[in-house]
Amino acid sequence: MVQLMRSHPKTVVEHKELVLGCLSDDDVTIRMRSLELLTGMVTKRNLEELVHKLLRFVLLAEGAYRDELINKIIYMCSRDKYAFLTDFAWYLSVLVDLATVQGEHHGKLVADQLMDVVVRVEPVRVYAVENMIRLLLDDRLMLGQGQSTIAEVLYASSWIVGEYSQFIGPVSKKVAAKAAKAAEEEDEEDEEEEDFDQKPKIKSV
Repeated sequence: MVQLMRSHPKTVVEHKELVLGCLSDDDVTIRMRSLELLTGMVTKRNLEELVHKLLRFVLLAEGAYRDELINKIIYMCSRDKYAFLTDFAWYLSVLVDLATVQGEHHGKLVADQLMDVVVRVEPVRVYAVENMIRLLLDDRLMLGQGQSTIAEVLYASSWIVGEYSQFIGPVSKKVAAKAAKAAEEEDEEDEEEEDFDQKPKIKSV
């Protein structure tokens, strides 16, 4: 079917659901071949549909196959300088979802895409800054196996927020509120330690 895709792509597209079904096959070769076929089926009309279906497989997959699914999603969206992409805000939301997926190899790819899209597409910068701040405020992202991935994404998030800080707007209140709360809790802990130190110590006889 791979060869048929090159000569008669429309014929293969008619079997899209069959190809998608093969993504859960026990044979890894069949899964990889199916992924290759899907990347050739992408059009402006069906890109979002295919990506949403692949995202479901990402949640169920593990290891190298999960990484390959993520690579293909990003390739499908970014190929030929985003030729098939019509909604960049939607793509940013996909990248944010992928940023939270556990793994060791896709962090840099996601981070690079976040920065590239924001630099290229001015209308999405406000939306991007808001989402990057949410990532930076989510303490849960630094827990578990996702640390190696999210660290690179958080670097990109910090760069985006700093570079386009004029778009922070109302979201900045959340940042300020969290910082104030953290400072208040730290002050309370210091006061408790001081009170404890000042209490008279009872000597044992």
